[in-house]
Amino acid sequence: MTQQRDVTLFGCSYLDDSDWLQEDSKVAWPSAIHNHGVGHVHNYAKCGTSVYYSFTKFQTWVQSVINEGNLSSAKDPAPLFKDKIVIFGWTAYSRMPVLPDNRVGQAWMYERDSDRPPEFNTAIEMWQKYFYDTEYMMYVSNNIWKDVQETCERLGIYLINIDCFPVDHMYGDKYPSKFPVITGLDEISARESGLEPYEYGEGTPIQWKETIINNGERYQSLLDTRPCHLNLENNATMAQLVGQIITVQPFNENIHLPDLDLWHYSEAGWATWSFDPFGGWSDAIR
Repeated sequence: MTQQRDVTLFGCSYLDDSDWLQEDSKVAWPSAIHNHGVGHVHNYAKCGTSVYYSFTKFQTWVQSVINEGNLSSAKDPAPLFKDKIVIFGWTAYSRMPVLPDNRVGQAWMYERDSDRPPEFNTAIEMWQKYFYDTEYMMYVSNNIWKDVQETCERLGIYLINIDCFPVDHMYGDKYPSKFPVITGLDEISARESGLEPYEYGEGTPIQWKETIINNGERYQSLLDTRPCHLNLENNATMAQLVGQIITVQPFNENIHLPDLDLWHYSEAGWATWSFDPFGGWSDAIR
């Protein structure tokens, strides 16, 4: 009998399946990994949040497992994490690290918007003008990466890293991981709209650009309606791929998703999610 594994996820919208779980749907890949030898999925990913937000959720989860084990401080907590797997999605390092609870999902917003409260617009301007520094944000994000890798290694947690934005390739460059690193997820997402990488630019948030749509009253016009920014076929493919990694548990494995001949791109598939307000597909992918 195959052992059912316990998987916990942290990250941003590329791992957040909460909108589809509310409809009792398992089309988003974090939910669909149930079909690939996974017994329990605990998902703390939240759309629009920062690396620091995911890190604090990760720290809280680690401590909660230790607390539930009722271990004294003198005992090694590693046995409590036996057979536990973490999937950590690494979002853009530039996102605002700390926000009030009702604004944590807006860490990616960098400009004024008339739909937001004036005090929040002012806070964004203050952050950009006085506090944001690229070198500092990269330093913090790199060391969060380092801490997560070391914590998982120390506690015996099997870790799967998903680097969601290619502009943030500093992840793993300065501190190489002993665990698998998956890259190129945003490229798969953008290619579904028929665009080549040079057309959307490294790190461009595709949900702001190629997927500005309004697909019914429950969706906001500036949000991507695809589960985790992927069509249904590619969500199923991603779930199968992650399921295989969970089963085999390779180490030092770097997987660039666009290099794999697994993905589904079609104009008909794209039309399912968008009326294509930007004038139709490019000639890049047919």
